[in-house]
Amino acid sequence: MYQLDLTPGELDGLEWLAERYDSALVLSEGLLVDGETPDRYWVPEHVAWDALEATRGDGGAYGVVPCAGGGLATQLDRLFDSIV
Repeated sequence: MYQLDLTPGELDGLEWLAERYDSALVLSEGLLVDGETPDRYWVPEHVAWDALEATRGDGGAYGVVPCAGGGLATQLDRLFDSIV
């Protein structure tokens, strides 16, 4: 399991990206809410791998979710870097 701490704005950004890019869709559908800590989410390992592989079809660089910026981009970079 991988931890993502997403602000409400970052979560909204991920949802917006999920309407456009497969990698973000895989992540947004696979996030598990942490019932104890606000803004904390968990990504199962198979979801993280599937999202990483989905970046190949998103039209950008491998391991990059296009149009993700700011804190969300930093979180996603850390996630993908931790599994490869």
